[in-house]
Amino acid sequence: MSWLESAARAYPDHFAARPGVLMAWGMGKSAGLCVPPSALDSMLDCVYPAVVDLPSGVLCVRACVDMGVFCALDSERRLWMWTLLGGRHSKGQATSAPDVVNRPRRVEEVDGRVIDCAAGGLFAVALTEQRELLVWGELPGVKATTPAPPAAKGKKSPPTPAATKKAPGAPAAKGKQAPPSTGAIQLHFASLPSGGGGGGSPPVPVLIDACHETIAVLCADGSLWTIGDALVSGHGRAVTGTVLERVAGLPPIRTMSVGSRQAAAVGTDGSLWVWGDGLSGNFGCGTRMVSPTPVLVPEPFAAAAHTSTAPSSNTNVPVIASVACCRGQPSSSKRLGDPRPKAGQEGPRMHVVTADGKLWIAGTSHKGLAANHMSKAFMPEEDCLHLSLVGSRAADASNMTKAECKVATGAAEELFEPYSLETTPAQTSWHMGMDVSRFGEGGCTHYLETAEIIASFPIHIHSMALARDGRLFTWGCGSDGRLGLRAYMRGSTGKRTLKCYVSTPSAVEALDGAHVLYASGGRYWTLAVVDSPPRASPYVPAYATSSTTTTATAAAAAAPASPKTSAAKTSAPKASAAKSSTPKSSAPKKTSVPASSAKSSSPRKK
Repeated sequence: MSWLESAARAYPDHFAARPGVLMAWGMGKSAGLCVPPSALDSMLDCVYPAVVDLPSGVLCVRACVDMGVFCALDSERRLWMWTLLGGRHSKGQATSAPDVVNRPRRVEEVDGRVIDCAAGGLFAVALTEQRELLVWGELPGVKATTPAPPAAKGKKSPPTPAATKKAPGAPAAKGKQAPPSTGAIQLHFASLPSGGGGGGSPPVPVLIDACHETIAVLCADGSLWTIGDALVSGHGRAVTGTVLERVAGLPPIRTMSVGSRQAAAVGTDGSLWVWGDGLSGNFGCGTRMVSPTPVLVPEPFAAAAHTSTAPSSNTNVPVIASVACCRGQPSSSKRLGDPRPKAGQEGPRMHVVTADGKLWIAGTSHKGLAANHMSKAFMPEEDCLHLSLVGSRAADASNMTKAECKVATGAAEELFEPYSLETTPAQTSWHMGMDVSRFGEGGCTHYLETAEIIASFPIHIHSMALARDGRLFTWGCGSDGRLGLRAYMRGSTGKRTLKCYVSTPSAVEALDGAHVLYASGGRYWTLAVVDSPPRASPYVPAYATSSTTTTATAAAAAAPASPKTSAAKTSAPKASAAKSSTPKSSAPKKTSVPASSAKSSSPRKK
């Protein structure tokens, strides 16, 4: 068994099951996405998936970004890194000179030795087969170097201690390409007490994760170690230096995740542990709280027993397959112990995927992030203080019927807007991961009910869920094109501001011809590893192909052909009903509104 097969089998949410082409979309300012300039619109955003500008033949198994440093691991165990121009994102920054090319660079010092990678706010970290933990960039009290971006026109690149030779396979941009960095800092484990942890022998790291200023390392013996802000020595305190400290109070751990405000871990016994800032309800414990040490989430799925789609007895309690945390805004301490809902903040969330293919979410429901609203959700009445099953009772069901859903978002818009009916009801079902005739039935959303979810990726203010059949569902805030959905660009004026909050988990239409193997993202971006990029998609509106905006089709034109099958030959999974058949590669005909929703096609409030 290869290292990738072994890793993907143990951590299917962490690695692609097989190598694929790396694609990206979202904010294009600061040249961070490294996609062809033709993939950016007039606002310098990449609103549809485009192929990342890696050398020909490079296939990836993992890719990460948080705030400013991107990294990718390829099938040859090589690490690729690149940064935003200027090192970090500035919301008002609008780059720039079209002749500035920012390309991924190979980190030659670890060629062929990397088995995992992760990215935090301003750093990247890699785990080698020799079990070294190497950091490039900045951690609190620790500063290494990262591959420097090219200089803008007329400006010189800042000095760097990197070697001067060019990385093989990374084409230079006529004097503007900086060499790869060799300035990594190595992390070390704190000394173990004699007689403990294998007689004091160093633990063997097998998995890493990072966010903001924190790095978490899972070891083969089930121990969990962290370094960085807030998560090892108490909420709000930063740990400096290069020494990883063991997180006390945990049983042997099977998998884990770290966010900017929270960490979570799943024990080998199936228990769920959380710590950090839980003021947004993201602990799933039923209350808002802060804990510098791990807290056991008692019966994490018990609160969902009243929903129509929840387990009906303890014999059906779901088994946790994976857990994921994300970046989020710090919560006001005034919320501590406040029994009132007080939602509406871009706080952190926790996603849990269970072995039966279901997705559960705890934390903020602002901007549709909890996937528990039938219509646009901006500053809703409450957060999810318990893990909420996606597809169960809608938070707005008490005062809304299907016919009254005036501002449906994402794929759900196909059920309400006659002018946008470019797909059949069956294809809309495919994109919503559900039987659309059940939308709102029994007060439930029924989102993702026909999709088997194998991994989920909460980011800052958007989220993703990956289905076993290769569909990638996105929802939340669509600003800067980070969702990759056509709903963000519909309408003669292009981008919208009032309806960019997508409550409906929706399959990315531009990837209909591809099988997504893995996904991740950062504050303004989404990354995906796909079997083969789509050659064309009938679901991208015509005005998106103007001189100022191009789609994934143009970006994918130069990509290598699919190693397995072309988009035109891709068929729907047999497990899905006829209503969920995959869209054909030819442009769909306009169809009538389903009878069950025709009465809901009246003009909607914008």
